[in-house]
Amino acid sequence: MKIAFSLAAASLWLAASAAIAPASAQIGPRIRNDNPPVMDAMTERQARTACRREMRGARESRASIARKMQTCMDLRMRGVRTRDGD
Repeated sequence: MKIAFSLAAASLWLAASAAIAPASAQIGPRIRNDNPPVMDAMTERQARTACRREMRGARESRASIARKMQTCMDLRMRGVRTRDGD
């Protein structure tokens, strides 16, 4: 039983690695040739804290602030700077 399970697991692993190899060969050169990875990306908690500081004192509706917070967090988590000083 253990041998059969081991053979099944090994065959699944080989099938998965064979399917991934062509895709990684296509993606690999693009990653190496494009811009370097962004180092300013934040975690969700860091982004939320920074965006809260940025939105503090805003005199807008809650819905408007919520939309801007979500956009701000998305940008910061991708490493895009939202203000000049940040």
